[in-house]
Amino acid sequence: IGLLSNLLGLRLSANGFSDATIPTELGNLMLLKDLELHEGNFIGTIPTELGRLTNIAQVDSTRGKLALHDNNLSGTIPSELG
Repeated sequence: IGLLSNLLGLRLSANGFSDATIPTELGNLMLLKDLELHEGNFIGTIPTELGRLTNIAQVDSTRGKLALHDNNLSGTIPSELG
């Protein structure tokens, strides 16, 4: 998935995964503006690599969004993501 360098949006929400972790390779998708992982049955920590996604790292909603709610994640959100 980390090789999809021109990807602008990725929606893996409500996917039916069972106890999956968020792939660190998502941090390689530098053009990504929208990343929706909510209700995805994800577990573990939020990868620090997601901090490289500068198009969604802004609080300003015109730049993009990151949806992580309704998972079983632990740890902190990378500071680059606001």
